[in-house]
Amino acid sequence: MWETIPYPFGIGKDCSLSETYEVNCTSLTIADANFTLVNIFPEGHIHALLPVAHQCYNNHGSISHSQPKIRLSRFLLSSRFNFLTAVGCDARAGLLDLKDRNYISDCISRTNCTKLAKNLCYGQGCMQVPLPFSLTKFRIHTQRVTRQVGSWSFNNCTYAFLARKMHYKFKKEDLDNMQNQSLEVSLVWTVGNMSCAEAKRNIMSYVCRENTECWDSLEIVDEGHPGYSCRCAHGYQGNPYLPGGCQDINECEGPNKVCRYGCVNTNGNYTCPCPNGTHGDGRRYGSGCYALSVISFREPAKAHDNFLYIAIGTGPAASVVLTLMLCWGLKQRRTIKSREMLFKKNGGLILHEILLESKQPSNTAKIFAARILKKATNNFHKTNIIGQGGYGTVY
Repeated sequence: MWETIPYPFGIGKDCSLSETYEVNCTSLTIADANFTLVNIFPEGHIHALLPVAHQCYNNHGSISHSQPKIRLSRFLLSSRFNFLTAVGCDARAGLLDLKDRNYISDCISRTNCTKLAKNLCYGQGCMQVPLPFSLTKFRIHTQRVTRQVGSWSFNNCTYAFLARKMHYKFKKEDLDNMQNQSLEVSLVWTVGNMSCAEAKRNIMSYVCRENTECWDSLEIVDEGHPGYSCRCAHGYQGNPYLPGGCQDINECEGPNKVCRYGCVNTNGNYTCPCPNGTHGDGRRYGSGCYALSVISFREPAKAHDNFLYIAIGTGPAASVVLTLMLCWGLKQRRTIKSREMLFKKNGGLILHEILLESKQPSNTAKIFAARILKKATNNFHKTNIIGQGGYGTVY
């Protein structure tokens, strides 16, 4: 059982959104519904218990049965998370719509039970089918398909029930031992009876509070609208149905460090400043921080890219000038790209990362921009060469 009941549910009329969401803590029920509560999730789901229908036979016919009527109030039996299940050799399970007395869903298990498999529900003694749409009021029905049921030395009962996907595991002992049991199902709870777009037009009845998002229900219903639900926006957590219920998440706190060098929390987000002289997102699993000299290689390339989209119709002379500018721009771009690639290939980024993270002053190593080296070596003049080796030329 859960420790707290999340609003809009509550104990008593003054603690819930309406009587529909009022919880009886003694019987673990909700008004106008006959399921037993197991858990309520703020994300819009309820885990609840529903009874198993059964019908038992002897050579003369039916000797006992239970075909329970289910009322779910406005809470939907999810068509995406539940299966209708038949257990028995030659058993039929069905859901009877109480509105028009028609069967909504039906499944039959095979008569031959000679190859029963534990945990499998594919026809031999057990069969499951999905639901066509979500339901709120129905009867669970079961019966035998042939008169053989009741004349065997085992399995003289048929069973029908609803169960959450992957929750029920079939076993041979269930063929004679499922009377008076209940299985867990998944229900969907929403608010309102309209879409988010419609609900937002009436601010007085719209229940999503600040820093929230509105989500339309994905459930398929036979009539009407399944309603909507509220969730805290990205970067916030809490109860989206309460005033001030969605509070900012401080990503800078906790064991998971999201930034490399420093973290600044903001409403619904955070930033990771880079040290002086560097640029980037600063995030541990992002692009990190890089030297401005490396970034400068990229920025001119963006400027030269613009030349590719200039069209000047001023005669042959302008065409020649434009062609020369394009050739120069492309050449410069290739040079910049080549320098950037060599910087990365020769470990420039790794060296820069080490220097940034070092707690000692960087007296023995320093990264210089290309323009500074060019000026210091007189455009890399050969008279300034003091040696050469496998790692390049030394000036």
